[in-house]
Amino acid sequence: MNEIDANLDAQSKSSGTGGFALVGRTTIPVFDNLNTKEGRAKAGVPDSVLAQTTIYPLRVKAGEEASCLNLNHAQRPRILGVPKAFRERGGFTFSGIRPGTGQRRYIWNEVLETESKFARKPEDDIPAVVDSQSMQWALGLSLNSTLDVQDEQGHTRHVRLLGALANSILQGSILISEEDFLRLYPSESGYRMFLIDTPPDKAQLVAKDLAKALADEGFEAQSAAARLAEYNAVANTYLSTFQALGAFGVLLGSLGLGIVALRNMLERRSELAMLRALGFSDANIGWMILVEHGWILGLGLAAGLLTAIAAVAPTVKLTGAAIPWTTMALTLGGIAACGLISALAATFVSLRAPLIEGLRAD
Repeated sequence: MNEIDANLDAQSKSSGTGGFALVGRTTIPVFDNLNTKEGRAKAGVPDSVLAQTTIYPLRVKAGEEASCLNLNHAQRPRILGVPKAFRERGGFTFSGIRPGTGQRRYIWNEVLETESKFARKPEDDIPAVVDSQSMQWALGLSLNSTLDVQDEQGHTRHVRLLGALANSILQGSILISEEDFLRLYPSESGYRMFLIDTPPDKAQLVAKDLAKALADEGFEAQSAAARLAEYNAVANTYLSTFQALGAFGVLLGSLGLGIVALRNMLERRSELAMLRALGFSDANIGWMILVEHGWILGLGLAAGLLTAIAAVAPTVKLTGAAIPWTTMALTLGGIAACGLISALAATFVSLRAPLIEGLRAD
C-alpha cells in the first residue's frame, strides 16, 4: 500500500509536478526569451502555439544527479538558478522550511532570501532549496545543513539547505536564486532547463513545436507527470517489495494462528466432549468456536488497521500517495478468512476424537 501516484492532482501547483505540464532540457543554452513575441520569432517558434503557455527557464551548472536514479553518493550535485518569475509564481509543497517563513505565495523568495536589503558577502552562506528525497538519501544531509561547492574561481562556498520540497520533479538538483547563481558562475550564460506551464490538451503540440524550433540546441521535452513517475518508480518498487514481504509474514502468522487454535482446542477436548454429551451438535459447537475466535481476530485486525492508518497518514498527506483501498480490503479479508478457517479446522480435528476418551479426560 501507500504507493505514490504521479498523476494524482498533477495539474495542481501544490503537487509534485508544481502544476507544470512539461519539463524541457537543451544541450546548448538558449538565450532568447520564449515568453515574448520577439523571442519566439527569433527562435522560430510559432507565436500561436505558445499563446497560453508560460515558460520558466532555469540556469544549469552541470553536476551529478542527486536523486534516487543515482545509486552513488552525489559529491558535486547539479545546481539550478531559479529566476524571479518562477519564485513569484510559487508551486510545489515544502516539507520543511527555515523558521520565520510566512506567506505561502512568496515562500520561494522568503526561503532563498532574495529580498535582503544588503548585498550578500562572499563568505556568507548561500540559501538553497532541495528535494527532501535528494537531501536525505542522495546527499545524506538534513535541513539547515551546509554543502560545499566550488565557484567559478575555484573558491569553496557554503550552500545552506533552508528548504526541502516534498517529492517533486526537481529531484536531483540544488536550487538557488538566479542572482546567487550568477555570482557563483557568471560565465554560465543562457538557460538549459525549462518548466513549461501550458494547458494539458496543448502539451504535446507545444513539446513538438519547441523540439522542432530548438533542434539545434538539442531540446527535448517530457511530461512532468512522467518525470515524477520515473522518480516514484524507485520508491514504489521498494514499497512493493516490502508489501510482498509483509504478505509472506501474514502467511506465516496465519499458519501460527492455526497451530495455536489447534493446541487450544486439544486442551479443551474434554470441554467439547461434555458439550457433545449434553446434546450440542457439531454445527453448534463449530459456530460457537467461530464466534469465540472471530471477535478476538476482529479486535486484532481493527487495532492493527487503526495504528497503520495513524502511521501512514502524515506521509499520505505530504506526498499525495494513493491508498489502494481495494487491495487493503482484500488483504484484511484474506487474513480474517485464514484465521477463521484455522479455528474451524482445529475444531474439526478436536471433534473427531472419541467422545468417551474426551469425557474421561474431564
